Amino acid sequence: MKPLNQRNFNMKASTPKAQAQALPIFSQAVALALAKAQADLECMIKIRCADEHWDDCDNDIDFAVELTASHIARMKTMDFADSSAFEAEWFKAAGALNLGRKTFSRSSCAFGMMLAHMCALFEQMAAMVEFVERQNG
Repeated sequence: MKPLNQRNFNMKASTPKAQAQALPIFSQAVALALAKAQADLECMIKIRCADEHWDDCDNDIDFAVELTASHIARMKTMDFADSSAFEAEWFKAAGALNLGRKTFSRSSCAFGMMLAHMCALFEQMAAMVEFVERQNG
């Protein structure tokens, strides 16, 4: 297989319909980020509740997930003027998870892997919201 830089890529859209598709607007990107975060946090809570090997030394991550979920729910009621305003609140939620991840004792269990996924999700979704804002000018 050829390296990526030696492959021929057709960067033109194959159909007019593909060219006409627009990116979501800023408020839709924010709503998507919040909905995805909330759904994944709910999944984390279910994984945590089903974990038979949970150790009480990991209680801090329980509180971090609850704090993050509460903040995301609160963010769903807010109107954001721009991506900077969104990111200021978004990274408060991410900060709780990032700190909790540093203290969690079992990074290779299902919950630990989901926690790592969530920390990455917060970075990616913030970048996505900013990208949408820039593209829609």
